[in-house]
Amino acid sequence: MSHSKFTKRGHSYYVERFNPRAKRFIITCRLYGHTGFTPNVLSPDFASTFEMKAIRETLEDILKPLELDDLGRCPVCAAQQKPHA
Repeated sequence: MSHSKFTKRGHSYYVERFNPRAKRFIITCRLYGHTGFTPNVLSPDFASTFEMKAIRETLEDILKPLELDDLGRCPVCAAQQKPHA
């Protein structure tokens, strides 16, 4: 049976059911809700264990890396809010 019926786009059945610890690496932009994972997941020392390798592979499959500034905004939202001179 396909598990795709039980998950929304951008979500993973694996993350939701079998490895909820992966949720701590998923971040969301405060303005418009863009979702991604923290860029430190891509660092070479992150995948030191089998579990961390599985988390990295799953997050790379369903999301893209997302950098947030100190106000919690993604680069797209920060550029739109920048005052025009």
